[in-house]
Amino acid sequence: MIVRMAKIAVMGPRELLLDVLAHIEHLGILQIDRESKPGQLKEIETVLQSVVLDRESLGQRFLYENLLQKIDGLLAYLPPGVGREYYLDNASIAQFLSEVIGKHLETLRGLDQEQKQLGQTQKELEAARLFLEAISPLFPKNNGKPILDYIGISIRDPQALTELQQHLQQETGKPVAIDTVKGPHAELLGVISAEHDAADLIRKKLSRDLVAEHQLPKELAGLPVPEKITALAAKRAALHDRQQQITAQLATFAHRWQGVYSHVRGWLVVQLSLLNATASVYQTKMCFFIFGWIPQEEVERFSRKLTAEFAGKVTVEEKEILVQELDRVPTALHNPAYFKPFEIFSRILPVPGYSSFDLTPYLGIFFPLFFGMMLGDMGYGFIVSCLGLFLLFRYRKKKLVSDGGKIMVVCGVYAIIFGMLYGEFLGTMGTVLVGLKPLLFDRHETILPMFYFAIGAGVVHISLALLLGGLSARRKGEPREALFKFISILFILFVSLLVATYIFPISKLLHKPLLTGLFIISLLLFLTGGLLAPLEALKHLGNIISYARIMAIGLTSVLLAYVANHLAGMTGSIWLGVLVGILLHGFNVLLGIFAPTIHALRLHYVEFFSKTTERGGREFAPLGKKGNSA
Repeated sequence: MIVRMAKIAVMGPRELLLDVLAHIEHLGILQIDRESKPGQLKEIETVLQSVVLDRESLGQRFLYENLLQKIDGLLAYLPPGVGREYYLDNASIAQFLSEVIGKHLETLRGLDQEQKQLGQTQKELEAARLFLEAISPLFPKNNGKPILDYIGISIRDPQALTELQQHLQQETGKPVAIDTVKGPHAELLGVISAEHDAADLIRKKLSRDLVAEHQLPKELAGLPVPEKITALAAKRAALHDRQQQITAQLATFAHRWQGVYSHVRGWLVVQLSLLNATASVYQTKMCFFIFGWIPQEEVERFSRKLTAEFAGKVTVEEKEILVQELDRVPTALHNPAYFKPFEIFSRILPVPGYSSFDLTPYLGIFFPLFFGMMLGDMGYGFIVSCLGLFLLFRYRKKKLVSDGGKIMVVCGVYAIIFGMLYGEFLGTMGTVLVGLKPLLFDRHETILPMFYFAIGAGVVHISLALLLGGLSARRKGEPREALFKFISILFILFVSLLVATYIFPISKLLHKPLLTGLFIISLLLFLTGGLLAPLEALKHLGNIISYARIMAIGLTSVLLAYVANHLAGMTGSIWLGVLVGILLHGFNVLLGIFAPTIHALRLHYVEFFSKTTERGGREFAPLGKKGNSA
């Protein structure tokens, strides 16, 4: 629901301005309004001016911003954590840090670059170790041959191995041997054995598209393979020790300085917020004026706090919100516990305008209702609720997942309720096993009642959307738009009643009055909505027909459940039948979670929201909340 806001003016002596802003920032419930001006104070209008930062304040803001940027860069080099708590004079410690932060940044930047280089070297040495260990069994095969040099290669195209060997022998005019082995990742590794004077030529002739030579560190050249492996291990150990030293240095630095820098960073954010807020404040030679938005329920507490803090020298006065100011009023949302999880869906859209409606409660009512109408099976609903409970308790600390679990529990309960109305438990299994009977109608046998039920839900949903849209337009001072939406509701109701007379045994005497009423309503639509009013009315009817998807998705679920039970019974084996039933019903549950979710959301986003709410509102961002500034 959209929180009711109040517009207030805070007035007091000019010398208390920064102290008042600091206290407002601490309370974190007032959003300063940049666009409001105290024009109603005619006696001081000639001397009224916006607060402009002097040269000293501008220089201070520049220093604070520069220091804040450097601190953010420095903290990025440190491991997670806040370090020790410090209670120091903020201005003094900020001045000290501005003098030493350059040296600290240089040290941390050097350690970070060295650590990245060590990590890259470690990866190269690890690749070399794996390669040498893989090809080491090949070397004994070459004992006794006049071979002085080995070339390690990775072969990308094993089929070209013979062709490669022949090509190298032709190019060098000397015998060339290629021994291969499977690498640690199933790749083909090899060793080219050749005389020393032919090795350099071979290296130049290797095609990078077919093979790639393994480059080892230069200090390992000339060493036998076993000694190369040993030398690599020693080098990797030395690199690991250096990495541990760097990690220890960073931990020591963080222990000493991270708490200080984090503390000063928070103080800088507050100071910059206050300095920026002064641009939205007006003053005379004697007084200052701060205009802003605050939740209506907080006005009394806010006034009492300021009065007590400044001994009555600061006054808080509530102002009337004019119609032309509604577009500037920020929007804050607050919903009861039941509706709060459904904000997952409503927050995807832009913030609603203050004069509009928060659609979260309507999602909380109609989304599970439509979900239950589509799934409509007691067994499936129980499974969905159990999955929701698992997510809720297993991931209770992850708000997004736990909210999703809560929604699944509610939707599962609705599916159970409609399953009782339809007489369904895992399709027809409930009927076969315990003689379950539908309380409303059987979806599998009677399609038309479900179609009428779905269309009826569409009439109610679309009419409610138009009603809310009309009320929103009325709040904004747009009576013609509001009247058009209200008349559109009458148009939908008259058309629905007229269609009902052809479906249900209602006296044909109602046809003429309904047609006459539709003609009058059409004229009113022309007067309030213009020439395009009939098209808009037909669009509403098309939107209502779209609710037939509730029937279609529900029928799909029923048929899949019937097929699952039928195929399970045809297997001729209890265990095989149970397995087939579990697989097919499991697939139907999975489909029954995603399909109703997608289509229920579509009915809200496309059909409902477009007629109800006005987007493009301003999110409520009070001074001091999460670093917000005016």
